[in-house]
Amino acid sequence: MTGRKLRALVGVIALCMLLATWPAGAAPAGANPPVPPGPGQPASPGRERSEAPPAAPNISFIDSPTATCESLEPSANACLINWNSLAVTASTGHYIITMTVAIDNQIVAVNTGFFQTSMYVPSTMYDEGFRVPCGPPGSAGYPTLGGTHSWTVRAGETGGLTAANYGAVICPIGSQHKYLPTLHRNS
Repeated sequence: MTGRKLRALVGVIALCMLLATWPAGAAPAGANPPVPPGPGQPASPGRERSEAPPAAPNISFIDSPTATCESLEPSANACLINWNSLAVTASTGHYIITMTVAIDNQIVAVNTGFFQTSMYVPSTMYDEGFRVPCGPPGSAGYPTLGGTHSWTVRAGETGGLTAANYGAVICPIGSQHKYLPTLHRNS
């Protein structure tokens, strides 16, 4: 084995040993953990991303415009949450490897990348959206609306950087009952 090949092999082994001893779940330096909402308050929309040294480019923020909750049919107490689109771009020289969607802390979608520098997910990729219960009138604190559902979209790249968007959406009233008045006809 030549000296160059031996040095390369030793370097790969050293890198593998370093990665094997890295603490699981360790946050990168400068990572900002999300601030949980106060008791009885829905999560306010927000963004987070792990920070790299100032000279290195960062993963872009996730673009997740307009999370909506639409009622399927009033008597079903079922609504659909969806976004117009979701998009994120990796930092220079890296690839997006994953973008997950969680609703009420349950992962409902996992998108994986394969040698792509950005990921764009249109709303049609999630069909009609993600089914959730609409909730009874006033359950979110607004008498004319239904329940609140929190959501989080997270993305990660091959360089280890992550980004997240999170917020809440209030659904329309789910179980509505409409009673028509009884009309008497005089003959």
